[in-house]
Amino acid sequence: MFQNRPKGIGRGYRTYTHGEGKSRAVIVITNDTLDAILITEYSHNDTVLLEIHKGSNTYHATSVYMEYNEQIHTKLQKRTDNIIHQKYETHNSY
Repeated sequence: MFQNRPKGIGRGYRTYTHGEGKSRAVIVITNDTLDAILITEYSHNDTVLLEIHKGSNTYHATSVYMEYNEQIHTKLQKRTDNIIHQKYETHNSY
């Protein structure tokens, strides 16, 4: 990061990070036809979650930073399950 922007990414692109201090996860949107919303309740220094809209379609993208010695499958599964569980409860609490 340099001046709160990821190094090597041009200013013409939209970049999404979250958290105070050193952010280690980033998503870069290079397509102007995509609308993207940062989901801050599930994002932090090491995880970024976006909701992306293209026409009538909605997608989700995530960037997750993990230490080299972490069990990737286990850690990613836990984070994914947590996001899905919280999102499901939020949508069904009405």
